[in-house]
Amino acid sequence: MKKFFSSPVGTFLITAIGSLIVGVLNYSVRWQKRDHHNFTEFKNAAIKPIIIVWHDQLFAFPIILGLGSPGSCLCSSHSDGRYLGKIIGWFGFHTVWGSSNRKPAAALRAMAREINNGRIATMTPDGPRGPSHVMAMGPIALAQLTGAPIIPVAWRAKSQWRAKSWDKMRFMKPFTSTSMIYGKPIFLEKKKGNEALEIQRQQVENALNELNEQLDREVGL
Repeated sequence: MKKFFSSPVGTFLITAIGSLIVGVLNYSVRWQKRDHHNFTEFKNAAIKPIIIVWHDQLFAFPIILGLGSPGSCLCSSHSDGRYLGKIIGWFGFHTVWGSSNRKPAAALRAMAREINNGRIATMTPDGPRGPSHVMAMGPIALAQLTGAPIIPVAWRAKSQWRAKSWDKMRFMKPFTSTSMIYGKPIFLEKKKGNEALEIQRQQVENALNELNEQLDREVGL
C-alpha cells in the first residue's frame, strides 16, 4: 500500500482528494475578512509582501491570498510536505521546497527569487515540526534580504475540528462562520547581529500571537 501511495497514480489520487476536501471546507463556510486592506494595499506593490500564519492554520491557504493571487509557499520536502506542495498547486500556488531545518539558506534564496519575480511569499514560521507558535528566523531573514513587509494573518472558525498532531491543525466545519484578520504590515530595518535580529523576531512573533489571542477571546476559546 505504501508503494502505491508513493507512485504517480497514488500521489495523484491523494492530492486530488486532498484538494477537493480543502476546496469544499474552505468555500462552504462564511468568511469575514477583517482589515483586509492591510494585505490588498501591498498585493500589487513592486515588492510583494511576506504572509505568515501559524502552522495549525495553514488549511485556509486558498482564502488567505484569494484565488488568482501570485502566491508562493515554502513547503518541507518530506513526504507530508510533498503532498501539501502538490495540493497547493491545484490552487495556483508555486511551491518552494525547503525548511528552516534542512538547507535553510537555499530555501531562503529561493523564496527571495519568488518575491523578486513578483510573487507573494507565504510561510508557516513554526513549521514543519514546531514547536507550535514559536517563530523561526525565516521570515526575518527573508524580509532583511528583500525589503518586503511581513503581514501576520490569523483565522478562527466557530465550529472546527482539531487534529491530533503536534500543531493541533484546525479544520473548519462546513457552513460555519469564520473570521480572518490581517495584521498591519511590519517593515523591518536592516540589521546585523544575532541580538538585533532576535528583537525583530520577537516583535513579529508577538504581532502574530496578538491576532490569535484576539480571535480566541472573540470565539470564546
